Amino acid sequence: MKKAFIIAGLILALAGLMFFFRVDRNVVKINKSFEGFSYMVDGPEASAASRIELQGAYHKRERAYEGRLIINDIVYEKCMIISGISAIYYVNEKRNILGQVFFDEDMQHISLKMPLPVSLTTERKFYQVISAPAGSQAEAADVYRRLQQTTR
Repeated sequence: MKKAFIIAGLILALAGLMFFFRVDRNVVKINKSFEGFSYMVDGPEASAASRIELQGAYHKRERAYEGRLIINDIVYEKCMIISGISAIYYVNEKRNILGQVFFDEDMQHISLKMPLPVSLTTERKFYQVISAPAGSQAEAADVYRRLQQTTR
């Protein structure tokens, strides 16, 4: 009888260890909303309050996000973001690059640098930066600079 309890205890301990090591603590479900600010880089003076939402999974070890990205009510489904590299989203299985993205290790600050469509009157490409959290253009620029430096 004593042997049966010891064997049952070992089996339970082994099952517990298998469960503990099988759960991927590297992946965290995320549902965040950031209030931020957007501004033009080397272009016309323009800035405005912005909102960034993330609904998906954050892979801590890889510093990558996978899921839905919403910027000011524009929804990008099937989005993959790697800090310091880019945001990629898919539409009908076609891969599109949204722009360069930076975020900190615990994903408390985020900054996106996206090209704006080239107008018919100019051949020069302008960029918009959206940073959060930020309440002004100066705060948004500071978040962008700080995140850019941490990924180097």
